[in-house]
Amino acid sequence: MQDADGNTPLHAAVRVAAMHGEEGNDGAVQLLLTPGQGWDVPALVKTRNKDNLTALHLAALHNRTSAVQAMCAAAPRAVSLTDRKGRTAAQLADRRGYKGLAAFLERAAKSESAMAEAPDLASSTLGPKPPFLFIAPEECHKHFTAPDPIVRGAMSDPPPENVGRLHVLTRSGLWNARVQNGSVVVQSICEALLPENAGCMHAHARPKLWYMIRVKWVCSTKIGRLDPDTTVSHHSGLAALKAAGAVCTAVDRVLAQQARSVFCPVRPPGHHAGPTGSVPSANDPLGSHGFCLLSNVAIGAAYALNVHRHQGVGRVAILDFDVHHGNGTQAVVANTQPSTRKVPIKTPFSEGIQVFPTYKPWLDMSDADNIFFASVQGYGRHNFGGWFYPGSGATEDTRPNASTPQAAESGSKQAPIPEDPNGEFTHSTSDTGGSNAPANGSDPGPRIINVGVPGPGAKRQVWRRAWRDKILPALVNFNPDMIFISAGFDAHKKEDINMRYVGIAEADYEWVTDQIMQVANRCCQGRVVSVLEGGYNLQGSIVSPFARSVAAHVRAMGEAHAQDWDPKDAEFEREAEARKLEAKLAAAGVAPAALPAAKAAAAEPAVPASNAAEGAQKQAAVQGDDGGGGSASVMAVDGESAGGVKREQPAVQEEEGIGKRRRRGAAVDYAQLNAELEAKKTAASTKASE
Repeated sequence: MQDADGNTPLHAAVRVAAMHGEEGNDGAVQLLLTPGQGWDVPALVKTRNKDNLTALHLAALHNRTSAVQAMCAAAPRAVSLTDRKGRTAAQLADRRGYKGLAAFLERAAKSESAMAEAPDLASSTLGPKPPFLFIAPEECHKHFTAPDPIVRGAMSDPPPENVGRLHVLTRSGLWNARVQNGSVVVQSICEALLPENAGCMHAHARPKLWYMIRVKWVCSTKIGRLDPDTTVSHHSGLAALKAAGAVCTAVDRVLAQQARSVFCPVRPPGHHAGPTGSVPSANDPLGSHGFCLLSNVAIGAAYALNVHRHQGVGRVAILDFDVHHGNGTQAVVANTQPSTRKVPIKTPFSEGIQVFPTYKPWLDMSDADNIFFASVQGYGRHNFGGWFYPGSGATEDTRPNASTPQAAESGSKQAPIPEDPNGEFTHSTSDTGGSNAPANGSDPGPRIINVGVPGPGAKRQVWRRAWRDKILPALVNFNPDMIFISAGFDAHKKEDINMRYVGIAEADYEWVTDQIMQVANRCCQGRVVSVLEGGYNLQGSIVSPFARSVAAHVRAMGEAHAQDWDPKDAEFEREAEARKLEAKLAAAGVAPAALPAAKAAAAEPAVPASNAAEGAQKQAAVQGDDGGGGSASVMAVDGESAGGVKREQPAVQEEEGIGKRRRRGAAVDYAQLNAELEAKKTAASTKASE
């Protein structure tokens, strides 16, 4: 029995064990390895998931010494098995820095008698490390957006952003188990931005005073609204200040070496809150706070850059994997560069546009070279004719050819890493509506990278490629001194309010977090602060999609390994994808040279209505966006697309891990498609010559 990612119960027992310590998971592993239970134990140990990893590989990756010993005893030959990159369990443990475990596995591969010996954990090169921290202000529970307690099945449903989100995380057995095994909860938090705590923040990074006055005024009522999306109550202002203060406290703890990394489960969230509240765009001229009051992550990053500049923090990076574009964080980042803001004005006698210069540096004029922001999110028109919230987030890069002077300054001998080698995310489409246009067109300001993932429909592979091929190489080239994560979990395939955009799973959150931690090991001694943003499906409580996604994120953050990010891993993945695509094209009878034309035809808006759904299916089949293996899942837009074309209802496949059979679309005739493309090309050439 395997799940959608190919993991067996033994894989799950080994991996989830990291949440509960050595003692809490030995029972499950030992039970699965006990003979006579009705399954082949050696075969179970050797079974591979879709990443081609056995349970022994996973145990070696995550320093599960007791599980490694038990599996070596149950299936001695599993020690010599390699993953798809040709690495044994011993080599994987060595890469992570678990030298004692690697030595044990190497001895076990040479002699079965060595399996009875205990691994020499004292030989590990990791040494003692500070704990992983949770910083969870109790005041964040007092931000009520609906009457408490929340009753399921009430006449009016509570808004998605409610106190139940924190209850699921901080009042559960999962949370308690994590805390009891070495993690620490910090609840003594300063109130960021208050005048009496002005030393907590650099003045230029504070929101506008009038905006703070408005927030406090609305919060003085029992229940009020900043806009139709954002509900506040009497203690919401205090909760917002504590949430921002939690991020600043996390920075202090990390730089004082009292924590190696920190996760802040706080609310209200913040990545839609700009310098003056809501952030409009060309596709949403009014804008919305999107449940947010203060830009928590931007405040923490500005605090680190300003207050801790003498402790080696000269460059900060912010990464956002929420399904909705972090337009507020981006606006605060862009505001560090001299720019202009256009405001329409109207009087009884005239109307026009007034232009205001804006400039709020976090430190000084060097901010443009020392701040990095990257976000991957859903983008485009949805089934109901509007734009996926917040209407911004198209693929763009403000510095697509950025040099890396930082690497030279830091003494790094690494050559700059190529970004986006396949050219998939290089195009630039500005959709900010001119609200943050640089005053000097020659200076683009801080490095800002956005990747807009179209939808609806599962796009796990596109999402992973955006991080692997574009953002992570750019982040390594930037060489930050501290990394901040806007951790939104609403891109999950079972999320309630994402309109089926992106559609990733817990394994993807764990993967991207581990990749970020590897970059942090390489660039900034593992300094990472993560802050909760979105994630709203609470059905199932501690086993809800939200809770499972957060748990996966925390597992990856809390593991104290020493593996550095290696660009060769990404290169291997790209080569494997290319081979898979070539095989798929060869099986369909299409020459590899026709691939670019096939992609263009699949995305071309001038396709007749009867072929539109088929064109979308062709594109997905060629690109392989199936969420981790298998045939592609396609969801065409019902109604008018951006190109004004009516699309037919989609062909849908079986959902991963759910077991529900659904209709599949007909196979694509690639040979016919290639012939049509050639005929179209010839006709266009003939017409041009006439």
